[in-house]
Amino acid sequence: MYKDCRVDGAEITTLVGKEEGFTGKSGFAYVEQIDFVCIGLDTVNNSYDDLKGDDPVWKSSLDENVLSPHEYPLGTGPRAIATFTYDNGVEVIDFPVFEQDTVLVKSRPSFELEGVVLDTPMLYKAVDDNLSLTSTTGPNNFLDLFQIDVELVYDDKVVRGFNYFDCRVVDYNVKTQRDKEESYFKGFALSNTFDFECQGYHPNVPLYDAMFNTYKSSKTLSSTNLKETHDWGPGFYQP
Repeated sequence: MYKDCRVDGAEITTLVGKEEGFTGKSGFAYVEQIDFVCIGLDTVNNSYDDLKGDDPVWKSSLDENVLSPHEYPLGTGPRAIATFTYDNGVEVIDFPVFEQDTVLVKSRPSFELEGVVLDTPMLYKAVDDNLSLTSTTGPNNFLDLFQIDVELVYDDKVVRGFNYFDCRVVDYNVKTQRDKEESYFKGFALSNTFDFECQGYHPNVPLYDAMFNTYKSSKTLSSTNLKETHDWGPGFYQP
């Protein structure tokens, strides 16, 4: 809820479809854009309240919110599945957009996740908790940091993974995404964009780990197995 707002600008424009609007193959739309400037902002997170229930805090167990995979048109690319581990629960969300900054030259790894607006109450609470703090330089001592595991998945196979430790939300954006073609005559989507900053980072390559484990588990025999497979002659000590 935005408080103490005023109109900061107003504009009316005519949008035209990409295909020959005057011949009837496309169309026109008068679009009014109004800009607002507000002093205050309060957030509402009813789903988180429903998730916690009426139990006292000291009785509340760990919460879990695992969303069914959203059907994004990803072409031939993988999808990113992020597992958020908070002090009071776990939330699993898939995202079509995952952008990691250059982690080798930064002291604090950062990355961005973007997807359509979904019912993710624990992640929204992490956003709101950060909003309520005035600190803008580094993680706040009063902020509950959390862990994020991002897995890049082809079908059911994890091909790449990243573990981020002691993370916080540093920026949050909600916007309307429009089709490139005739947006006002076809479709829109509301999207969430989350920017994270973390204190630790560890990359994973599951396929390589599986190859390494296969190599380690080859049929090379240890010395402890030799007494079971060899006919020890006289003069050899067998414990």
